[in-house]
Amino acid sequence: LLSPVARSAGAAMVNLLGSAERKHVRLSGVENVLTGSDVSLHLYGKSRERVRRKMGHLTVLAKSAIEARALAVSHADQLAFVGV
Repeated sequence: LLSPVARSAGAAMVNLLGSAERKHVRLSGVENVLTGSDVSLHLYGKSRERVRRKMGHLTVLAKSAIEARALAVSHADQLAFVGV
């Protein structure tokens, strides 16, 4: 087994929730958020959006947990599910 290597001291995850009732959606703003290797976007492949339905999550790594949380919230605010 390889010994674990810490990439960063902090990590944060923000759930991406639906905000409307729509049959077909896509996520806009992705190109603004995925700018570095310390940001990961995980979408669950759900095309139907419902209010508060978990559609995916965004994970951010940073130097501290406080910085990671701030970045994760800032990035999540730039994302939106829109009808197609």
